[in-house]
Amino acid sequence: MLSAVEMFSGIGGWHMALSLLGRDLGVQIERAFDTNLIANTVYCENFGLQPEPASLEKIAPERLSHAVWFLSPPCQPHTTAGKQLGAADSRSDALAHLVSLLPRARPKFVILENVPPFETSSSCEQLIKALEDINLNVVQFQLSSTDFGTPNERKRYYLVARERAFASSSTSEPLRSIPGSKYFDEHGKSRNDPKPIQAFLVEDEQTDLKPRKQLLRPGYKHDIVTPSSFSCSTFTKGYGHHTFGGPLLCTDNSIKPLRFYECGPDSPVRLFSSREIMSLMGFPKSFRFPPHTSEGQRRRLLGNSLNIEVAKEIIQFVFSEAA
Repeated sequence: MLSAVEMFSGIGGWHMALSLLGRDLGVQIERAFDTNLIANTVYCENFGLQPEPASLEKIAPERLSHAVWFLSPPCQPHTTAGKQLGAADSRSDALAHLVSLLPRARPKFVILENVPPFETSSSCEQLIKALEDINLNVVQFQLSSTDFGTPNERKRYYLVARERAFASSSTSEPLRSIPGSKYFDEHGKSRNDPKPIQAFLVEDEQTDLKPRKQLLRPGYKHDIVTPSSFSCSTFTKGYGHHTFGGPLLCTDNSIKPLRFYECGPDSPVRLFSSREIMSLMGFPKSFRFPPHTSEGQRRRLLGNSLNIEVAKEIIQFVFSEAA
């Protein structure tokens, strides 16, 4: 059994994907790190492992002596909604320190997720060089969760590395499909059309899902979708608080979907609940939040997580003998 560590673990997206794949894969997460104490309680609730709230900027290499590294470092230094300071952003310091530890920690596998602009950052360039310096082979991906059967758009960058060479090498140009995945044909075209949003809605939802008045002020535009829509924008940690934090669901079926439409205070729209967001992001119904967490906290934590179905396919690719 390969020992793994999940860094910037959040609510445990990588751990969830690994758990759904089963123990036969031969990988077990034995340690996790995150400074978000609320996220850590959710992680422990689901996996029985308490993440360490230690900052990773100065962590010692012996604490990371695991064969597999899972990482989802902060995306804010690279996201188009921010200042895009990259390595100059202090939130990149932890990843920079981890990169510096690679020659001493020497993991056998590295799996990382971030936003697409990370690919062109100096942080990514330094990471790839450090991985190649310890003789790990690298493959990059830019993938959208809509290619995996979900109507929620979540475009993300993935980097994977291992000692054994990959059949597909993509150090310079990210792949847009996963070789050997059931979701793509031999030409890299998606086999799956997304299901309608209706398939992910919770009929007995009791949560108050009326948007805050500030979100419906004149001049703010939203991604308005209906239950019959086959696509909706990305949920972020600002969902329910910021205008571009994610889509709104129209409760009037006679209205057609309107991408980035201005709403008024009486518009027939509502937020998606945390349970619905979980479903759209591939989390199983068995995943749970502690009772003390609020609906807003749950949505924020999910907005910081990853699509579980895509994560499963990435993990399978890395540990596949044929890849």
